[in-house]
Amino acid sequence: MVVTSKTFSRKNVKVDIKNNTGVNQVLTGLSNPWPQATNGNLNNIQLDGTTIYNTSTGGGSLTTSSLLGTTAQRIICPGQTDTLQFSFHNNVSTNASNYTGSATFNPFGPITTLR
Repeated sequence: MVVTSKTFSRKNVKVDIKNNTGVNQVLTGLSNPWPQATNGNLNNIQLDGTTIYNTSTGGGSLTTSSLLGTTAQRIICPGQTDTLQFSFHNNVSTNASNYTGSATFNPFGPITTLR
């Protein structure tokens, strides 16, 4: 599992994740802080267009394993690249150093999504 690109644009932070393993990987958890004063609340998170989190969250931090969608909708197949998109209330900071975070996949484990 590897992050291939990160994009900060308007109200979205997009992270492209490639499954470079030989087996399906299921997204099972997220841990992501953000600059609350700039971005405002996190509105939702999507994985390749499927909403996997849709609770407005403030405080500049989210750690969850309570993800929406079916297991099949949270799989990244071998060789496939999917986009994890975080949508915020305000336009996002474009300074990558304001973000850190990880996504946990089964069976791979955690990967750093932002830093």
